[in-house]
Amino acid sequence: LTCTVWGDPSPEVTWFKNEQEVVSDDRYKITFEGGKFASLTIRSVYVEDSGKYSINVRNKYGGEFVEITVSVYKQGEDIPEPKLGQMAKPVVTPKPATPAPQPAKTPTPQTPTPSVKSPTPTPPPSVKSPTPTPAPKSPTPPRSMRSPTPPRSMRSPTPTKK
Repeated sequence: LTCTVWGDPSPEVTWFKNEQEVVSDDRYKITFEGGKFASLTIRSVYVEDSGKYSINVRNKYGGEFVEITVSVYKQGEDIPEPKLGQMAKPVVTPKPATPAPQPAKTPTPQTPTPSVKSPTPTPPPSVKSPTPTPAPKSPTPPRSMRSPTPPRSMRSPTPTKK
């Protein structure tokens, strides 16, 4: 099992199986390479290795954990279809009152949120629909509406005859 992890300061990583901490030994190898890839490798996998595994990632600013169900089957045994809607969701601890980089863990790399903010906040970009939706038309135009004829100061685009 490998997770992409980052944080500043670099987070501590703890692995669990069925809510019991997993420690490195002859069967379980735990690595945290380059401060980015946290892995739990199981040597000689058995059916008994099935269960709920989780990773807890923490630093002084907070932490996250993610759970995944691992199912191990004997060779030749029928493997049931995966159940939809059973994907694990990350559980996030409350954020501190001051802005700070949070440790993050995702199955795919993502860009971390910058920790430096502009002194002048910029408003979020406005999103407009590419095709405007016309407002429902009333049978009678409102009184403030003007006639489609141009004002008198406008000239006709066609030259006048002399």
